[in-house]
Amino acid sequence: MNTILDSSKTLFLDEINYSETFQIIVSEGFIIDTPQSIEIGSTLIEDVKPVEKTANSTQFRIELPIHSILSFQLIDESYSSLDKSEQTDTSGFLQIISNSPYMKYIDVNHGWYKDMKGEVKHYRVWTENEVIDVISTKEPLITKVN
Repeated sequence: MNTILDSSKTLFLDEINYSETFQIIVSEGFIIDTPQSIEIGSTLIEDVKPVEKTANSTQFRIELPIHSILSFQLIDESYSSLDKSEQTDTSGFLQIISNSPYMKYIDVNHGWYKDMKGEVKHYRVWTENEVIDVISTKEPLITKVN
């Protein structure tokens, strides 16, 4: 899905709220111009530019009605890997996933939703720190918070 999120270079997850509505709050990230060195394990990597939230970061709310959510999962982006069998509608920050192993899992283990909820879609929100997969009967509504 092409959305207003795609005006950002990258996003960071700020919070998830599961109350009256399901809300994912994300903030825009920027490349910081000052090069730094980072150590990963015993390897020192020189002259990298960090990506961070700043005072100028735009914040967005991705919202779905609570009754439309069948399932959601959150995984640390560092441990997320692409499944080559998945098909995405876009390379944007919010994607509709087809041929989804996660959806197949839901079908096998929670298949009664077909009688109760009707058609569902697999939405994925990608951020620098987390990947959020949501199975829902409704399309997310995205608004700027600030």
